[in-house]
Amino acid sequence: MAAVQHNTAQPPARVRSAGRNALAVCAFLVAAHFGVQAQTLPTISCTSPSWMLNTGVNASGAKQSENSAELRWQYAVDPIENTDTYTAPPSWSTPVVKRLNDPVWKWTDFSDAGWITPNTSFSATRYTYYRFQFNMDPAQDPSGFSLGADFHADDTIVAIFVNGTKVGMPVGGGFAQVPPGSGVYYTQPSQFDLNQGWRAGTNEVVLQVLNAGGSTLTTARRYGGVAVQGRSTCGGAGVSKAFSAAEVRPGGTSTLTIEVSNLTNPGTDIQQLFVEDVLPAPLVLAAAPTTTCTNATLTGSAGDNTLTLSGASSTAPMLPAAGCSITAEVVWPATAQCNMAATNTIRPGTAANGGQFSTALGVDPTPASASLRCTDPSTAVAAVPTLSHWALALLSLAVGALLWTQRQMWGRGR
Repeated sequence: MAAVQHNTAQPPARVRSAGRNALAVCAFLVAAHFGVQAQTLPTISCTSPSWMLNTGVNASGAKQSENSAELRWQYAVDPIENTDTYTAPPSWSTPVVKRLNDPVWKWTDFSDAGWITPNTSFSATRYTYYRFQFNMDPAQDPSGFSLGADFHADDTIVAIFVNGTKVGMPVGGGFAQVPPGSGVYYTQPSQFDLNQGWRAGTNEVVLQVLNAGGSTLTTARRYGGVAVQGRSTCGGAGVSKAFSAAEVRPGGTSTLTIEVSNLTNPGTDIQQLFVEDVLPAPLVLAAAPTTTCTNATLTGSAGDNTLTLSGASSTAPMLPAAGCSITAEVVWPATAQCNMAATNTIRPGTAANGGQFSTALGVDPTPASASLRCTDPSTAVAAVPTLSHWALALLSLAVGALLWTQRQMWGRGR
């Protein structure tokens, strides 16, 4: 799992005023003030809304007010200099929702997610764990589950753990001077996709956040926090397909439409879209396919049995927020065997792993299938007439009577 990378150059060390830097808040005081409040874990599946992972929202997805307790996430101090191994803390505390609008340092906000921090003073130790727990829907196959999110962090997320196992280290976060030369620094966005390590029952995601603002493993200083906005559940895109018409005669054509849906919420353009469709025998393309996907290279010519869509650039948006489609006319050759069906399937996955559908934000693992049938009336076998049970019984009686009559006649002639 890899996060989308961007410019991670950091500004000069943040020089706070003596008054701001003098405030050090110990974790046990924060926990004593806010406590760890009971919560009901949400149940999540591939059909759940992407805001379920958001920070700074309530159980209905509504953005919370500043200084309110965030009951869906927890935090804990991580006093160990280790970003490769997760060490479960002895206890968890409730973070608060905050919004930093310092004259120099500003937390960039999401439209439907808020920032969380250990306390109302924005202070944090060098490493802080932020945890989100949920129950996997019993009807959901964990192997086909994934979560995608955008995030801002002060200063950055250095590791992500799913059920105690490290699954990624996003490159990004931190600050950039906007505009250059202004002397004002804004947090920069990045993203992560989690598609491994899930299990039935209770699951947890833990973000390890670094505060580089002069804090130590045990001393908290301003500023530290994180904002997460869920982007997708079970991948950033889905695929489906259909033939119209669903039945042809030998030599007939049908329109194959491949629909690629964008599952991000809020909708965002997706990069690195890849689609490959290998037509089952005896189908071939009647003409070159067309697409509404952007910045795409689409290959396939009349007589071919394969079409492929890929991107000319790894950074250009290809799948619009509204989705896109591929359309192709296919033909059932006149000389090919008929009176049968051909089923066409696209298997999600990267090309490197033998898959036929992928994006930079992952995909729904559900395959897309469609069938086209050929019927040739000239070769249809005529139906053999049959008699009902009563007709068969009457016919048997008639034959029996005829045989009895003949035997009688033969007997008198002896």
